[in-house]
Amino acid sequence: MKHYNWNKDPYAAGFAYGNELNEEHRSITETLRMVKSDERRAFAQECRKCYETWYPSVLEEMQGLADAQQIAVEELEQLLLCMYAFPLEIRCTCVAFRAVDGHVYLGRNSDFFTAMEEVYESNLVAIPARIAFIGNTTACIQYEDGINAYGLAAGLTFIAPVCRKPGLHAGFLIRYVLEHCTCVKEALKALQKLPIASAQTITLADQKEMAVVECNCERIRIKASDSHVWATNRFHDPDMLHYNVDDIDDMGSELRWQTVARAMQHPKRFSEGYMRQLLSGKLGFLCQYDRQRGGDTVWSSLYDVTAKQIWRSEGNPSIVPFEKDNRLIFKG
Repeated sequence: MKHYNWNKDPYAAGFAYGNELNEEHRSITETLRMVKSDERRAFAQECRKCYETWYPSVLEEMQGLADAQQIAVEELEQLLLCMYAFPLEIRCTCVAFRAVDGHVYLGRNSDFFTAMEEVYESNLVAIPARIAFIGNTTACIQYEDGINAYGLAAGLTFIAPVCRKPGLHAGFLIRYVLEHCTCVKEALKALQKLPIASAQTITLADQKEMAVVECNCERIRIKASDSHVWATNRFHDPDMLHYNVDDIDDMGSELRWQTVARAMQHPKRFSEGYMRQLLSGKLGFLCQYDRQRGGDTVWSSLYDVTAKQIWRSEGNPSIVPFEKDNRLIFKG
């Protein structure tokens, strides 16, 4: 994984990022295999209006990135503002629990294309006037999991969309709560007011509580807990079941869900080591993919939100050991 650190204002951060890519001879639109269509272009234009209202700093960052890469910002917006609202091949598992020692952990496996492993990123983002966070991503300035300086951890799982409306998509919803919220309660309030473009689950954890949010452009359902929650790539709330799509390759989503469900039946075993075992596939199917099919667990994140510590396996956790990340300075 690439590691970048950003501590500039939004436009300057985007421009610096674009220059880093230029030095590596990388084009963001080529790297992310941009799909163009009139439908996506029109949808991106409508989404932009939502970002102008709710998240203008992201648009500034995109402008800086586009300027550095010498591409039209409209091309970048068509790529980044439409993600997750259209069919995508990203799969993942997210789980949080309170261990027997009282520590709260959030873990997430990111399952995606192996062909792009070298360009996935783990970034320290410290935009002035925003909450600093560590975030991991397959696609530049949107993030799929992370933890902020207050110890709020968040992770998404993608759900195949059956409907969409202009709004913020999953990766920018994760970034929004990490940059703007200090705790699960604040994050839940934010998610209930923001316009949502895509279908996803968002798992949240802080020292006091945890929650899974199942949501799309039409509906949001919240399952809060002080003990454990988890999610894969299908909705499980009864009010959300009719949004599931059955005829897709979801990389064993329900099998992964059942693996976690069985693991959650043993709360007396909950510990950091137990989370590592779970993420590494030692408690059942979670990351044991056939890489020849082109997909695998490409990183695994483990956050101790109580001790405010970060570990990450930058590959399949059954093979690549977790290493500590000390870049983020936590508050308190």
